[in-house]
Amino acid sequence: MTRALIVDDRQDNLYLLRALLQARGWEVEEAADGAAALEQARRVAPDIVVSDLLMPVMDGYTLLRHWQADEALRGIPFVVYTATYTEPQDERLALDLGAAAFAIKPQEPDHLAALLDGVLANRPAAPAAGPPAAPADEGQLRQYSEVLVRKLEKRTAQLEEANRRLEADLAARREAEQALRKSETDLRLAQARANIGSWELDLAQGTITASDEMRRLIGRGAAAGPLPLAELAAVLHPADRWAVEAGGVWSLREPRAGRQQVRVRHGDGATTWIECRAETEFDAAGTPVRVSGTAQDVTERQFLMERLADSNDQLRALAARMDRLREEESSRLSRELHDELGQALAGLKLDLATLHTRLGAVEPGLAERVRSMQSQIDEMVRTTRDIARRLRPRVLDDLGVLPAIEAQAAEICRRMGARYELVSDVDNEALVEPALATAVFRVVQEALTNIARHAGATRVDIAVQRQSDLLTVEVRDNGKGMADPPAPGRATLGLLGMQERAAAIGGQVTVEGFPGKGTVVTLRVPLPRQMEAV
Repeated sequence: MTRALIVDDRQDNLYLLRALLQARGWEVEEAADGAAALEQARRVAPDIVVSDLLMPVMDGYTLLRHWQADEALRGIPFVVYTATYTEPQDERLALDLGAAAFAIKPQEPDHLAALLDGVLANRPAAPAAGPPAAPADEGQLRQYSEVLVRKLEKRTAQLEEANRRLEADLAARREAEQALRKSETDLRLAQARANIGSWELDLAQGTITASDEMRRLIGRGAAAGPLPLAELAAVLHPADRWAVEAGGVWSLREPRAGRQQVRVRHGDGATTWIECRAETEFDAAGTPVRVSGTAQDVTERQFLMERLADSNDQLRALAARMDRLREEESSRLSRELHDELGQALAGLKLDLATLHTRLGAVEPGLAERVRSMQSQIDEMVRTTRDIARRLRPRVLDDLGVLPAIEAQAAEICRRMGARYELVSDVDNEALVEPALATAVFRVVQEALTNIARHAGATRVDIAVQRQSDLLTVEVRDNGKGMADPPAPGRATLGLLGMQERAAAIGGQVTVEGFPGKGTVVTLRVPLPRQMEAV
């Protein structure tokens, strides 16, 4: 059985060689450096030695010199198997020192086995007797020194390059860490200045990782570690805990962004508003895994919005009161114009008629002037009646809203040469509440006025209907229509007036335009309690 000695300081190399040689039926001994190998060989000589060159304690070149200097060993083939010394001068030095073969790692198993078989086949049957091998001459020593120096320079250069790369990597890492720390500091400062915190909910654990500002917003300080979701729920106003329990931003289970405002109760009794935005992340299977988002203190904004809403309510109430006062004043002026001024003009007309009769035969010229004055009185009566009707039609107060609407529609449609139709499934007596009657009439009046001014319509349909608990009044024309109904905040004064009158009684007005087909103005008003029971 062939006995091999393999020498290498790396266990993985020894394992591969041992596996290869034992598979061929060889007996294998191992050594981790040249000194150990020399000691083992002198104790039990092998048939062949396979050695690395770069090893601690004693390298392969030194082992080879000692091997050749030993009379008992120099006849045993010495094969150099290296991955470090790979240049031609390295191989030449090894062969000059007496190596039987030189191979560069890694070799294919079959190639390496063939090489070793060839070395054994060419081994002399018995070592030749003679004097001990001469020590290495000066040329071999110089060559060995050059190889060592070259390898040392190469290794030094490699170490320097590795060190430079390491220093560069460390510098880049330090810069990255500094940039990260700066970014974290900037983020913390930005969140503090903007009152914005960030958070992330782990759905599997049911815990929230919150930034320092987020913890401050919910009154939990800057302590480290995640917060249980139940602890977040505990600081929310009871009416807002659904945001955590179901359907809110902290329980979002759909692939969409969420946004809502919640109230936070603090230990000192104060309540603040925070606006939360969140988005859910899903795994490859579509299962929600985490929810991340931000929270911002909007207490001041909420306070301003509430004040603005209060101001709007006050302004709306003031506008409603002004409308009532204006309607009352218009009604009073209309009555005075109709009753007092109208009667005075009627009496004056009668006096002029008597005067005209008496002067007709005596003073024809004066009689003609009296007749002219009568005509002027007739025009003044018509003007007075028209002014009184525009201020507030007597029919609205005397007969109710439906006759007033019909009278208004008849007058306006007569002037523009259009037909009209009024249909209603609501009794006129059910619409006697003053605020309701006035608002309905004024909205219809404004809609009819707009039709006369802009629509060019030939037909107008007015419908007053009861729909569940709503009173619906619809004014539809067949005019040219509106391409784009006024956007919110850009409505005309007429439309604003209709909307304000509707809002004053809890209703709303909508306008729909159909180019070339007309416009529909719809008023929807909650029914009065007494009418709901009808």
